[in-house]
Amino acid sequence: MSEGKLAETESMFADRESILRALEKLNADIGFVPDHSGTIHDLYAQMIAGGVRPEDNAASREMIALRYPEEGK
Repeated sequence: MSEGKLAETESMFADRESILRALEKLNADIGFVPDHSGTIHDLYAQMIAGGVRPEDNAASREMIALRYPEEGK
């Protein structure tokens, strides 16, 4: 790959640090506080308490349906 092509490709990607700063600001603005001590079991408990059944895989089914619409026919 020529130097010109590499420079063009690199310019297409955002700076990771600027994205992290923007996400930190967004989180602060909306009052979101990440809980890094949470586990998958905690997530499942929260989902069940909210009426979601993790074994239904609803989110995965929706993503698959969007990706492969012809299979749902």
